[in-house]
Amino acid sequence: MPFATINSHELHYTDIAPSSSSGGREVSTVTLLFVHGLGSTQNYYFPIFPYLTSFRCVIFDNYGAGRSKYVPGTETSVSAMAKDVTGLMDHLKVEKAVVIGYSMGGMVPSYLAATCPERVAAGICIGPVHPNETVANVFKQRIPVVQKGKSLHVLLVMPVIITLNHHTQQTPSRTEETFVKDVQDRYSPVSEKDGMEAMANTIPNTATGPNATATQKGFIREMLMAQDPEGYCANCKAIELATPPNYAAVKCPMLIVAGEVDKSAPLAWCQTIFERLGTDNKGKRLEVLKGVGHWHCVEAPDEVGPLVRGFVEELP
Repeated sequence: MPFATINSHELHYTDIAPSSSSGGREVSTVTLLFVHGLGSTQNYYFPIFPYLTSFRCVIFDNYGAGRSKYVPGTETSVSAMAKDVTGLMDHLKVEKAVVIGYSMGGMVPSYLAATCPERVAAGICIGPVHPNETVANVFKQRIPVVQKGKSLHVLLVMPVIITLNHHTQQTPSRTEETFVKDVQDRYSPVSEKDGMEAMANTIPNTATGPNATATQKGFIREMLMAQDPEGYCANCKAIELATPPNYAAVKCPMLIVAGEVDKSAPLAWCQTIFERLGTDNKGKRLEVLKGVGHWHCVEAPDEVGPLVRGFVEELP
């Protein structure tokens, strides 16, 4: 298995060469570099790779996730993730890439495009986290949930209600409070369990759309169960402390992919990012996947894959 020592820690990565048998497509010189999200691994992206065979694809496990082992006592951040991306690019002698990020990793394309524009040919943000007080509070609360193995279901539901009320300036209604209580009653308690097991038993059901299959949910569960709790908490902390990238400084082509029923990166927040990007209107796109939750590449690979391929093929 290929590992690279980047910024004093080891990252596990996969480097997939473009194929000449790409359904009639010419082999491209473009490199796609993928950054996954919290609770997932590089395997999150594999369902869309059948659509991307004409491109070189570089995928890695974020520090503290998957096979990129976490060193206790160390910290991570969005800027550290971005440095890992450019460090891996240097290691593989990739001068410039289309940077693709999902969820937590979805902050990285905008961050790099604003701070290192010479390394980013274009950015694709799939269900990107938009740092704000609500997000910070959710992930601040999630850390002790994982550490102590308590029930987290209400933490996954409340961001949706908070988001809706943030945009309507309303306080939670009796119906909303009843909904939260119903979720708690149905799924609690999960106490005294390993923290990642509690996550794995919850997120596949609460963070996906209505069309997600049992196989897809099982795949999500396996990625969550593979997480090191300490590494997971370190990445929760990175989201808690994150600040919005300088969206206005982004000038390269950008694609944002949003799930219609995404509770973790709601459409309203994706629209906010889209509107704040400094890229001109001809160079940026927002695509909404109907009925899709937060695990876009797993839930809807046959939609995400062609979107990514089409966007990259249209780059100047």
